[in-house]
Amino acid sequence: MLKKTICTVALLAFAGCASRPPIAFEPPAPADCCGSWRQVHFEQMNSTQVSGISISTGRSPTFDFPEGRSTFVAYKLPDVKVKSMTVETYVSSGWLAMATVFRPRALFLDAEFQEAGTSKLEPMKRAAKYLQEEYYQATTDVPANATYVVIFGASSANTDRLVAYSENGSMYGLPNAYEGKISILLK
Repeated sequence: MLKKTICTVALLAFAGCASRPPIAFEPPAPADCCGSWRQVHFEQMNSTQVSGISISTGRSPTFDFPEGRSTFVAYKLPDVKVKSMTVETYVSSGWLAMATVFRPRALFLDAEFQEAGTSKLEPMKRAAKYLQEEYYQATTDVPANATYVVIFGASSANTDRLVAYSENGSMYGLPNAYEGKISILLK
């Protein structure tokens, strides 16, 4: 019992010394793969939902978007007609003082890899599913000529933070990170 108490106190003391996430993260290092969209591997979306997509610095490709360099995921849209897309982004931790979030943006490309449209996916609205983690979501129209979609992270330095509230009502601005977990739902 004494060991458990000492370990708990030590853990709490260590957690109190942990640094908070920075206001802005540095953009990820450039990737060798992606000088143009023709060089990118686009995963085929075989259904209207892709859940639990992990995006991370060092493992996900990067591209120099107009907002700045960011990590991304790229998909070929399914053959069925798609009118709208909802992107859900999940908070990195239940401990809001240390949490970050991947703030998604969408780039739509036509069959020739030319820009067909973009979306900042705003406003992001807070939501939750029964017995699952809290998330934020936004919906955008899909251009009629879109064949591909690229979901990338908003600039960490130049984008407003999402606001989260703890159970006791404390407010936290979640730093925008270049990594996180998202889901994509098409309608």
